[in-house]
Amino acid sequence: MLPSRYEEQVKSVWDKKMDFDPGTKWQYSNTGYVMLGQIIEKASGKPWETYLQQEIFTPAGMADTRADSNSEVISKRAAGYAIKTGKPTNARYIDMHIPNVAGALISTTGDLYKWDRALTSNKILSEASRNKMWTPDKNNYAYGWGIGKQNGKTEQSHDGGIDGFSTFLLRVPDDGVLIVVLSNFEDGKTGDVRRGLAEIAYGRTVDTPKERTEIQLDSATLDEYAGRYEFAPTFSLVITREGNQLITQATGQAKIPVFAEAKDILFPKVMPATLHIQRVDGKVTGLILKQGGREMKAPKVE
Repeated sequence: MLPSRYEEQVKSVWDKKMDFDPGTKWQYSNTGYVMLGQIIEKASGKPWETYLQQEIFTPAGMADTRADSNSEVISKRAAGYAIKTGKPTNARYIDMHIPNVAGALISTTGDLYKWDRALTSNKILSEASRNKMWTPDKNNYAYGWGIGKQNGKTEQSHDGGIDGFSTFLLRVPDDGVLIVVLSNFEDGKTGDVRRGLAEIAYGRTVDTPKERTEIQLDSATLDEYAGRYEFAPTFSLVITREGNQLITQATGQAKIPVFAEAKDILFPKVMPATLHIQRVDGKVTGLILKQGGREMKAPKVE
């Protein structure tokens, strides 16, 4: 019989219709990790927290990694934060029995380095098991790892987020590079920090983040920017003018105000991105979106 703490979670999805037949597609699911926790407990006869502590954390020397608890006082545990109505606030309370296996662990950058080092030996897993863990099946997802390539190098990574916290872990096994980003802010831009750290790790130049100052452009210039910019046949960015405010809206997404940093350089305040307006013979012909280390061009079609 399932432990009572998980029984309701499993029941809530057990009778639901599957999105697709097993093995035919892939979609990330916290519920899948909850089920994995049940498998651990059935196979080992121990609570998943105990099993991970005995079989992974202790052998790897990860003294500051454990399952979180709402009742225990845990030394040096960080508090989580969020943004509400534009201001920092305490993150919402969450009972850790809800995310359990899918998100109730706490750790440190130092301990995750030890985890990375353990994965280079047979201390935790055999070589055959590690190879299987990192072999992608569908959508470049393996056993808990996203697998991709960047600059010709294989990358193994995963991000995470929960109320008050966001994370990113990246391994480049060929070079022994590990990047760990842990933020006690639920919109911590960990992907952007990871990209910047990766550039530094490989000796490339990184633009230091700085506060952006907006300027006011004249009405004629604002009118020039208005229109639809097409990145792909099914994805566009529309810029409209509401008074002296420019508004952008990408296909299927919410409206986002943008501001001028200089003539023909626009930016949103809610994310690190820049729109570079392109001109030919003085006429606006398109834009380049720079975000997350990528540049995406879009001609103006309307």
